[in-house]
Amino acid sequence: MNLSQIIRIRMAKPFLYLFSKDYNVEHALGAGPTQFTHKGIACTNVKTVKKTIGGVGVADCDFNFKTAANANEQVIDLGAIVPALARVLDVKTFTREVFNSKSIAIASWAVSSNVCTIVTSVAHGLVTGNSVVIAGMTEAACNGTHSVTVTNTTTFTFSLTHADATTTADATGTATPTLTLVAEVGNSSSGHEYIGSTTIKAANAITYMATDHDMTVAPAAAASKVYVAATPNVFWANVTSGKVEVYVTYIEV
Repeated sequence: MNLSQIIRIRMAKPFLYLFSKDYNVEHALGAGPTQFTHKGIACTNVKTVKKTIGGVGVADCDFNFKTAANANEQVIDLGAIVPALARVLDVKTFTREVFNSKSIAIASWAVSSNVCTIVTSVAHGLVTGNSVVIAGMTEAACNGTHSVTVTNTTTFTFSLTHADATTTADATGTATPTLTLVAEVGNSSSGHEYIGSTTIKAANAITYMATDHDMTVAPAAAASKVYVAATPNVFWANVTSGKVEVYVTYIEV
């Protein structure tokens, strides 16, 4: 048998020709620009695209949340991930590295009428209602977890049963907010179609489309973008660690 009649390799359109004498059938398996072909027709192909989003300034990420002196929602456009006519099969996120908020140096403390006032050495980036861990204070009574009220960019207060104390310098203490970071993944820049608002900050946390999606997104005639919208409970400038991976799996025609 002449091997050249079975296998043909070309620069532009390589293909493998298979013939069965017993069943009198023939097949030509080729390679198109993005997938295999059968008798010149593209075979159905399942693909997964991964994009990584990091905290502010985190290296080795496709995208990063931006430094901002607010806790407003940030929307990241991951690009036209889903090809034209493709059907999305699955979307999931995986937190590769835990998201945390940075610690803030404390400059002084004071107590009046069982309300403790903390002044930080830099802008604290907190919002009223944050749960904050105070540690390392010379006045041990100040240490612990407290729900705070923000009075200005460098000052916050919390309830503390303690004798009145005038403003006292204390450069040993730190305030670390307990971070909550929620995100949704969708095919538009507002609202979601794939994953609803879900906490993503914990290490190894996985969220996935099946929990909040009924496969209602129809294939489009043009490539479709994927967006991630995230909101923290502290200023974005404080979210300086963490990586979340977004996996989009689709079936391509």
